[in-house]
Amino acid sequence: MQIKIEDAVPGDIAQCARIACDSEIGQRYGFVEETLAARIQMRLQEGDVVLVARDMGAIESAFSSNGAPSDIIGFAWIDTKGGFGQAPYLKLIAIDASRRSTGAGSLLLSAFEERTRGAGRAWFLLVSDFNDRAIHFYEKHGYAVVGALPDFAKDGITELIMYKRQEA
Repeated sequence: MQIKIEDAVPGDIAQCARIACDSEIGQRYGFVEETLAARIQMRLQEGDVVLVARDMGAIESAFSSNGAPSDIIGFAWIDTKGGFGQAPYLKLIAIDASRRSTGAGSLLLSAFEERTRGAGRAWFLLVSDFNDRAIHFYEKHGYAVVGALPDFAKDGITELIMYKRQEA
């Protein structure tokens, strides 16, 4: 599989929302595709960035049931000043369930860091305490848990604050 990371275009957002809604996070938090897609579109207009991971081998052959291209295997939603108003914040990263462990998540995380390098002194993200796979993934990439926010986004779930300092 040849994966390419690039900026999302408006036609990509519905597929990104679908991937997020099909994830464990999307299911636990009750994401709704249309609502999430509208929120992403709104935040893009306000300066957020969405990067998509495309399966370049699927571009000509893969289409979803509604006829839209289905070459997107994952995405990263970035708020460039969201970490305390001073540091890039990774709002959401999601990979299609059938495409996990392909390296797409690592490529998206690396692209997030490269795209925002120099904007602030660190990178931030939140990860739900039940998401052991994601916690391990981020730790493997140099992020450390630096705090916890109990019941922050949903009662009964603690969000772990993860931080990685940018090297000069």
